[in-house]
Amino acid sequence: MKHQFNEACDKAMYWASELKMPKEELVEKWQDLNTVEKNYHALIREISNITNASSRR
Repeated sequence: MKHQFNEACDKAMYWASELKMPKEELVEKWQDLNTVEKNYHALIREISNITNASSRR
């Protein structure tokens, strides 16, 4: 999963540079991607917990 995230980030950075985005905006977008990644991992853990609880029944 980490590989896919890194690949998506690389693509985002490429397109951002092609659009000549200001550095400040790139930093802001990067922080947003980090937030998305954290939320993604939290959701995966939650789904895993629900799945594990269901399988124990």
